[in-house]
Amino acid sequence: MQKKTARIEDWAKLGDALVGFVFYDGQQLALPPGKLHRTSQIVLLSEEMGICETLNTIYRLGTASRPPEETP
Repeated sequence: MQKKTARIEDWAKLGDALVGFVFYDGQQLALPPGKLHRTSQIVLLSEEMGICETLNTIYRLGTASRPPEETP
């Protein structure tokens, strides 16, 4: 079975998954596009290549989320 492809924006790694805003590539899915999602388990994450493969989907990495600034 071929994995779905999508773009994930404003993403962050949370444990063994990513969280971020997901935009799917023309596939009909139950989840609404552009909503905050948690991915399935990460199989491969390469920020240098700009991809993240999970158990179900291959994501093109958009802009990563910026961590909140520390307050003194």
